[in-house]
Amino acid sequence: MTTLLTPSPAIPTIADLLGRLDGISPQRVRFYPVPGTATVADVVAIYVREKRLCELIDGVLVEKPMGYRESILAIAIAAALRAF
Repeated sequence: MTTLLTPSPAIPTIADLLGRLDGISPQRVRFYPVPGTATVADVVAIYVREKRLCELIDGVLVEKPMGYRESILAIAIAAALRAF
């Protein structure tokens, strides 16, 4: 399958892309596949190949962060489920 890429007039720069993604850290935005062309198959392929979770936002792959706050929340949920 061939994909023809055309520049989007609504997103002419990387800064515009990051602004459209609501200020997501640039370190989380994957550049392959090219932003705007990613599909669900790409999300699955990255998970299978790299064991990294990504979100698909308007054709852009964004890595899901797992920081301290998320870890604490996960522990609290697991503790509540265990107590149940």
